[in-house]
Amino acid sequence: MSKEIGRRLKVLAAERKLRQTELAARMEMDYGHLNQVLNGHRPVYAEELPRYAEVLGVSLETILGLEEK
Repeated sequence: MSKEIGRRLKVLAAERKLRQTELAARMEMDYGHLNQVLNGHRPVYAEELPRYAEVLGVSLETILGLEEK
C-alpha cells in the first residue's frame, strides 16, 4: 500500500506542477527522503499524511485512494 500512496503523491504533486524539491521544502523534509517515498522505496508514515494532504490541497481519502470516482 505504501508504494501506491507514494505513486499517488507523485501524481498529485505533478498535477499541481510541484517539483519534488518544492514539495520536500513545503513538507520540511529532506529531498532524498521524499524521493524514496514517492518511488516506493520508503514507507509513508501515518503522521505525515495530514501534512501531505494540507500541502497538496487534497483530502486524506484522496491520498489513500478511498475517494469515490
